[in-house]
Amino acid sequence: MALQYNMEMAENALRVLFDDETKEKTLIDSSSKFIDVPSKAWYKKYVDYSVTYGIFTGTSSNTFSPNTDMTRAQFVQVFANISGVDTSNKNVNSGFSDVPKGKWYTAAVTWAAKNGIVNGVGGGRFDPNAKVTREQMCVMIVNYIENYQKRTLNVTANASTFA
Repeated sequence: MALQYNMEMAENALRVLFDDETKEKTLIDSSSKFIDVPSKAWYKKYVDYSVTYGIFTGTSSNTFSPNTDMTRAQFVQVFANISGVDTSNKNVNSGFSDVPKGKWYTAAVTWAAKNGIVNGVGGGRFDPNAKVTREQMCVMIVNYIENYQKRTLNVTANASTFA
């Protein structure tokens, strides 16, 4: 089941607003689940929420890796998780030479490519284990909103404000 949410552009930020339905779940205590999420960490409540709603999972059964860079495959998996995409079938052809069948990210990358969220890095490659850059995140977010959600971002800027 997809999470019910709305995305809106706020000044200098993209905000994700979840429906009231999601507020009623009992949050998972991530500091009990993951050895690397201290109970007093400033970000713990956000990890609790993200894990409870399936936006993120750990990097293993008992680690979350909060200080680790995110890969391109992980970022695409987040979109699939938020969208409620069934990624259980890993035996799919992604169309990328470096995304073989059977990997944990294969179904998510395949879904993202088919929906115009990602196009790869050139040469028929996706580069799933590369760190995702901020510019790549921006492209994927806009592609997700415009190509998957079929929403138009009506953002305009006065060129003089940048001069």
